[in-house]
Amino acid sequence: MKSLLTAGVFVLFNACGFNSPAQTNTSLAQTNDGAIAVSIVYDGSGSMADRVLGADNKQTPKYLVANKAVESIVRQLVAYSQDKHVNVQGGLVYFVDGKIHEGISLAGLTPASGASFTDWARNFNKPKGGTPLGLAIQAARRQLDQSHSLHKHILVITDGASNSGISPDRVVHEIRASANPIPVYFVAFDVTTSVFDPVKAEGATVVSASDEVQLNVEINHILGQKILLEAE
Repeated sequence: MKSLLTAGVFVLFNACGFNSPAQTNTSLAQTNDGAIAVSIVYDGSGSMADRVLGADNKQTPKYLVANKAVESIVRQLVAYSQDKHVNVQGGLVYFVDGKIHEGISLAGLTPASGASFTDWARNFNKPKGGTPLGLAIQAARRQLDQSHSLHKHILVITDGASNSGISPDRVVHEIRASANPIPVYFVAFDVTTSVFDPVKAEGATVVSASDEVQLNVEINHILGQKILLEAE
């Protein structure tokens, strides 16, 4: 059984200096990469078709639970962007049949652009193949390299150990040891967290969830206590 997450803000004033606070915040959102950039890594391997307990107490394919989690993540990021009047960027990388894909390019999140994540999640329905987790995290890092945000994050939803390509712990080591390290969060979905001891040793955050309720709790904790809190 297998189991599974960035950003900067600051200030460009109007030359005349007469903007109100609300106008200044709007200008910020339009003239820089914003408060946060988050790249989601989604595990589309074959075991994501296995079932776990859903929020309705029915056995549900893991990929359907993870799809809803992606929608929830983006809803919260969009809400934060609107509430704080800052631009928040989001993107999504996934793998299926052992191949890495960019599901959603990194871009500023609005209700309109956030809908693209909903469309992607509702259309993903064929998990297949192995788990090139390290390669997917590398792709997420390349996605975030496009952003000038100060606070960048990689959020990984996965249900198992990497079994092809470069090891995730090596990739996390490279990211954390770089001149601009990025926090990496693993949500180990329906798999023991000991599988991720090597990435934890390299500085990644690892949490576990065995069902839909726990998955939502852990993701909300990472968002509220790590990703969004850092931008405050």
